[in-house]
Amino acid sequence: MQIEFWGFDFGPFVFGRRILKSFPSAKLEFFVGQMCPGKGLSESDFWELAVVQILSETRFGRIGIVIDRKNTEAHKYFGDLDVSKFAYRPKDSRAQRNPKCSIFEVQLMKEMANEGCADTVEFRRLSRKYIRNVKHHHCDILFFPEAIFGDDKTRKILQHIAGTQLRCVFTSDYIMMNKDIEQCVNNSKTRSIKIYSEDTKEFTMKIAEDIMRTKLKSSDIILSTNI
Repeated sequence: MQIEFWGFDFGPFVFGRRILKSFPSAKLEFFVGQMCPGKGLSESDFWELAVVQILSETRFGRIGIVIDRKNTEAHKYFGDLDVSKFAYRPKDSRAQRNPKCSIFEVQLMKEMANEGCADTVEFRRLSRKYIRNVKHHHCDILFFPEAIFGDDKTRKILQHIAGTQLRCVFTSDYIMMNKDIEQCVNNSKTRSIKIYSEDTKEFTMKIAEDIMRTKLKSSDIILSTNI
């Protein structure tokens, strides 16, 4: 049984990388720049799983949430989030009595990560600028709900800039807690990858191979205009 991921950017490939690292025979389908016509999963389907786990991992109960300025879905979800309905298990006696989640708005970082430009001086400068603001709020966990930031290269850069006192976590860290995904990958015997993209075939293949660290065939990628 295949697993379908969708998103309006290349973030779903980060989920593919997370699965293929442990289950190289998984059957995966990706819908890039569009919604999935079936019951596919997007980054927002894992946000609650992530929040529940983060509240059990935080040391002091001060959580920063980094969201792109244009992401209205994430702004609404985390702006309306009532963390009191989840269990809170801080790791330090000096922790806040009630957890505090602070939203930090960023610009351009998401676009640069999607263009494969995370490993640039410009991306690092922007990251330092925004993470410096997070540090002033004394957060101990920094959560990136937008999937693209969980790319192996990007997350290493962000964690390096954040330093040792601020732990960066990403949506892809928690996707294997989804029981449906676990069951699908355990039952899969032969690897299969299909990508339906609204971007060009050449660029889609380049980004997909870079993020998932696997070789693809041209036939693995189907342009939406040809569906």
